[in-house]
Amino acid sequence: VGVERAGFGSLTGTRLPPGTLAGVMLGGVLVTFTASAVIQRLTSALGIGGVAEGETIAELSDRSTGEIVLTAVTAGVTEELLFRGFLIERLAAVTGSLPFAGAVSVVLFGAVHYAGWDLEETVEITAQGAVLVGIYLVVPSVVALIGIHALHDTLGLLVARRTMVDEQTGAGAVEG
Repeated sequence: VGVERAGFGSLTGTRLPPGTLAGVMLGGVLVTFTASAVIQRLTSALGIGGVAEGETIAELSDRSTGEIVLTAVTAGVTEELLFRGFLIERLAAVTGSLPFAGAVSVVLFGAVHYAGWDLEETVEITAQGAVLVGIYLVVPSVVALIGIHALHDTLGLLVARRTMVDEQTGAGAVEG
């Protein structure tokens, strides 16, 4: 914003009315959770593994609820502003191609995550990044994507924590 002398709005895309924003966020969370289920089944079928089996998700979900929310919101804000709001918009302006800019965003999103995650986890995270790019190409609102991303990560980590607790305690197991 300071270097380009552009307003902050140049990073946030379309401004949506509150009701529309809430609807896009709800729809986006449903899309990302559905995509996560499909991606997990595909990676499992291919023997790749994924986020659910990785050590990083166990470490993240072992945090307090407040830390999980803070982590998810921080990831949502920083990643959506950088990879969607800035990168896609600037590359599209230079290349004239929104799909090309989206593809570059997905590749860089995956590369950055590979620096801290296992390859198996990175494959799944990159696929999820592609879903977020797809949502952005349909509804170019970074504010909506931040909400979708933060809610998806928060709920996903809370479910992962609950699943790990259940596995450790044997809760939900049927005795026979």
